Amino acid sequence: MNFKKNVLILLVFLMAGSAQADLAKLEVKNCRKINLKEELLNTTCVTSNGSQFKKVANGIQDVASGLVVMNEIKSRVDHFGATNYCSGKGQRLPTREEFIVLEQRGFREAFSWDMDDKYFWSSSVHPVYGVRAYVFDGQYGSQSGHVDHFNRYYTYDSYSARCVSAAGVN
Repeated sequence: MNFKKNVLILLVFLMAGSAQADLAKLEVKNCRKINLKEELLNTTCVTSNGSQFKKVANGIQDVASGLVVMNEIKSRVDHFGATNYCSGKGQRLPTREEFIVLEQRGFREAFSWDMDDKYFWSSSVHPVYGVRAYVFDGQYGSQSGHVDHFNRYYTYDSYSARCVSAAGVN
């Protein structure tokens, strides 16, 4: 009888612990107050405008779109090097439109630890000036939907690649 009672108590204890772990996973934190990169997997943060980003195994996921933005960046790279870097990882550069939407959702808050003083290449090439590609300003964002464009051959310390993939891919 004691054995069954002990097993029952153990099961209740394990289930309670599991429920607490599940609740911890559901906790939503303020993106401005944490470094999401250093949080546990499945930690979700909310931006000042109410959008959610979640830490996944391969980066930070925009919960609304499912787009996963990689944690790693490759600095001091021109547009062609950035494109090759991402494709070599089985990923791609984000489009100009994706950067604009991510900015509207507050993704710089979710990546606050390494956005300043960097420009991130997009995959979008200027429609008139083919030698220029759109870049996202990591420090100031895309104010009013504006995304600047730079010469694709330029390589400066601040020019970087940050790759993206669909949910569940690499």
